[in-house]
Amino acid sequence: TTYDLSNYVDKTAVGVVGPTLENVAGTFTINNVSVTVTDGNENGNSNTVTQDFTDSITVTLEGVADMPTITASGTDGVGNAHDVSINVTYPDSDGSENHYITIEAPAAGYAFNHGRQIADNQWQLEPGDLAGLQVVVPDGSSSNFTVKAYAVENNTEIASTTFDVDDTAGGSGSSDSHTAQEPALVFVSSTLTPSEDTAFTLDNIVDGSNTKLQDSDNGAEVLSFVVRDLPAEASIVSLDSSALAVSKVGATTYTFSVPDGMTVADALSKVEITPPADFSGDFNFTIEAVATETADTFNHSTRTGSSGNVHVEVQPVADDFIVDASAMTTTIIEDDMTLVKFLPGSADSYSDGNDHPEAVYYDGLSSTDLVEISVAAGKLVFNDGSQIEADNDI
Repeated sequence: TTYDLSNYVDKTAVGVVGPTLENVAGTFTINNVSVTVTDGNENGNSNTVTQDFTDSITVTLEGVADMPTITASGTDGVGNAHDVSINVTYPDSDGSENHYITIEAPAAGYAFNHGRQIADNQWQLEPGDLAGLQVVVPDGSSSNFTVKAYAVENNTEIASTTFDVDDTAGGSGSSDSHTAQEPALVFVSSTLTPSEDTAFTLDNIVDGSNTKLQDSDNGAEVLSFVVRDLPAEASIVSLDSSALAVSKVGATTYTFSVPDGMTVADALSKVEITPPADFSGDFNFTIEAVATETADTFNHSTRTGSSGNVHVEVQPVADDFIVDASAMTTTIIEDDMTLVKFLPGSADSYSDGNDHPEAVYYDGLSSTDLVEISVAAGKLVFNDGSQIEADNDI
C-alpha cells in the first residue's frame, strides 16, 4: 500500500494502526517501505529523490488490560448456605489477559463453596467458580461483602462492587469434618544475593522436597503459596503460564497454587521474581504456604499456613558508561572558538532510599588523561594558545 505523506511534513511520528489488533498483543511487520521526497523551487522545477528501506520494520504491540464490569447480589433467608450471584464481563476475551475475582468478607466466620481463601477473610475465584456460588454466614448476621474483578496483562484493571447477605434466623453451617492442617514450609535459605538486574526462582528460597501438605484427616487439601510485600517495581511471573498461573491480589501481593500432577519443587522452579531494574541494595518479602481443605464444602478451614521472611541483597553491577555530548559543538567554524564539552555518566536510572547509587569516577587518572583528541587534518587551537597538529594526539 502506498501512502502520500505530503500533508504530514514536520510531524513528529507516523502511527500505524492494525484494524484487527484491538484486543491482541503481538507483533506485525512493515516491509519494503519507500519514501519519495520532492523539493520544488520558485521556477516550477523540482528534484525528486526516492529512498527505499532495505530492512523491515517490526512493530511490537503491547497488550493493555481492559476494565471489566461487575454486578453482585446475595440471597437473604434461613439455612446453611445463601446463594450469591456475581456477573463479570471482560471486554478482552482473546486469552491475552489473566482474569480472576476476589471476595472480601467483613470478619471471620464466613465460608464459600468455591474458590480458595488467600488471606484473612479474603477468597479468590476463577470465572468458572461463579456458577452455583454459595456462602455460609455466622448465625443471624447481616453482612456486606466486597467483590473485585481483575484483568491483568501489562497493567491491572480492577472493577469493584458490594453485595449483602442477611441470615434472618441463622443456620447451622457446614457439617463437614475435614480440617486443613498446617503445611510444612522449609527454606533452602532465607537470604538471597542475586546480581543487579538478575531474576531468581522460588526454588532458590523454598525447599520443594520438604515443603508439603500434612493432611492427617484424609481430606483433599491443595497447597498454594502467597508472596507478600515485594517492592512495587519488582515483577513476579510464571515461566510456564499454561501450566501454573500467578495472580496479583494486591499492590504487592501475589499467589499461586501447585497444580494437580506437578511437584512442589517443579512449581517453585516455575515462579520467577525480578528485582526492580537497575536496583542494587536490600529488600524483604514474606512467603507463606497455605493448605486449603477442598473436602470441606464451605472451606471453613481453608487458610492455615506457615510463613517466613526472605531477605534479598541485590549485588551491584555497573551499567554501561554513557557520555552526554548535548552541550558540545560538533560543527567547528574556521577561526572561531568552539565549545568542547561533555558529561560522563552511568546508564543506571534507578533511585531509591535502599538503592546503592552508581558513581562515575576515574581510577588512577588525572584530569588530563581522561580524553583523547585526534586531529586528522589541519590543526586544533585552544584558547590558551596551545595547539594540536595533524596526526598528533593528546
